[in-house]
Amino acid sequence: MSIKKFLLLLSLWAESGMAAQATRLDDRAEEALQILATMNSPSALQPASCHGSFGTDIGVGIDSFELPTSNALLLAQLGATATGNTEHSRYAAPRLWLTRGLPLPIDVSLSASAPGKDGGIFQASGFIQWTIYQALARPALAVRATYGQLSGHNSTKLTSMRGETVLSYGFWRYIGLYGRGGFSVHQGSIGITPDPSTSYSLTYENEATAITRSWIQPDIAAGIRLNLGSPFLAVTTEINLETRTNYTVKLSYLL
Repeated sequence: MSIKKFLLLLSLWAESGMAAQATRLDDRAEEALQILATMNSPSALQPASCHGSFGTDIGVGIDSFELPTSNALLLAQLGATATGNTEHSRYAAPRLWLTRGLPLPIDVSLSASAPGKDGGIFQASGFIQWTIYQALARPALAVRATYGQLSGHNSTKLTSMRGETVLSYGFWRYIGLYGRGGFSVHQGSIGITPDPSTSYSLTYENEATAITRSWIQPDIAAGIRLNLGSPFLAVTTEINLETRTNYTVKLSYLL
C-alpha cells in the first residue's frame, strides 16, 4: 500500500470518527434539552375553578424528575452526579408559586425554581387562566396559557410556551380532581465544547459551541387537590401522563 493511500484511509477513518462523535454529542444534547424543557414547563397546579375574590395563593413545593445517568452533559448542567449503576436516577428541585385572583374569572400566576444544585440554572414562568364555566356541584372548565424561561451555564437557554384546557371536579369541598391537556412549543440551545476529550464538560462562553433545537410536544397531566381541614390550606399533587416519571407536589395557602 502506497503512502498516499495509507494517508487517505487514515483521513477517512478520522473523519468517520469525528462524525460519529458529533452524532453522539447531538443525541446527548437533544436528550438534555428535552429534559430541561420539562423543567421549563411547570404546571400552575390548580384546578379549573378561579380564585376570584379569595385573593392570593402562595405555594411551595417540589418538582421531581427522572434523569438518565449516562448523559454527562445534562448532569453537568444541573451540577448533579450519577450514583449507583442504575440507568436513571430521581432528581428533585424546589419551586415557589404565587397566584392572584382577579374580579373577572381570570387568575394570574408566577412560579420560579433553581433546579441546578450549583445555582447555575434559574427557571421562571408565568401563567394566565380563564375559567370558562364553574358552578356548584358541577365540573369546571378553563383554558390556560403558560410562558417559561430557563437560563443556565454558558449558551444554555430555553423558552417554552404552552396552551392547554383544564377540566376539574370537586367532592365534598375537600377533594378536587383535575386533568389538563395541550401542546408546548420549545426553543432553546445548549452549550458544548468542540474538544472530543471534554465533550460533555462545561466551558467558558467563548470556548463553547451551542446546539440549537425547536420542537412541539403534547403535554397531558392529572392531579388531585386536598384541603387540609380548611378551605385555605391545601396540598396538590400532579403527575405528567406523557412521561409517567415526572410529578410535582405543592403546599399552598390562601391569604
